[in-house]
Order: sequence, then structure tokens, then C-alpha cells
Amino acid sequence: MKCQNPSCGHEQKTYELVFPLTLPIPTKSDVSLKDCLKLYTKEKLSTDPWYCDECNEVVDLSRKVEMWKMPQVLMVYLKRFCLKRGIHTKINDHVQFDFM
Repeated sequence: MKCQNPSCGHEQKTYELVFPLTLPIPTKSDVSLKDCLKLYTKEKLSTDPWYCDECNEVVDLSRKVEMWKMPQVLMVYLKRFCLKRGIHTKINDHVQFDFM
């Protein structure tokens, strides 16, 4: 997590065991598993307010997932359903497993 206050920039790291990975599918043509991993690890602004211990303010924060150690066997689920206008819709896009 990273404080979005320009005068602060405090970072807090949390190490979690995440297994298996549930990867989102990008909305573009020719999707690969690498694209799904890039979207999963992209820095995102959080909608939840966060109290920063460094600048003593309630601020916006960004979150980014980084993988520091990969298991010998990686289990991956693809998020094949999305919510559009209150209805769950299946994503039928083909995902290439090009680096295996």
C-alpha cells in the first residue's frame, strides 16, 4: 500500500500467501496469460480511505500485487464472469498460454 499524499509517499508492505491466483481477463483481442498477469499486478487506487501513520492523515492509497516467490506448481483460475448492468455475463474470449 502506498500513501497518495505527494508530501509523504509512505509505503507499507504486507506479505501474504496467495494460492491459487484468480486472474482477470483484459478486454482486448488476442489475450494471453501474460496479459492477465499484468492486469492482476497493475497498481490500483483503492476506494477505501486509509490512515497513514507517517503523515497522520486519512488519505487515498494505491495497492499493487508483487510476486516475490513463485511456487513449483502455480494454479491459475481465470475470472470468466463479469457483472454488466446487474447481470452476470460469461467472458468467452480465448486466452493464449503462450509462455509454457
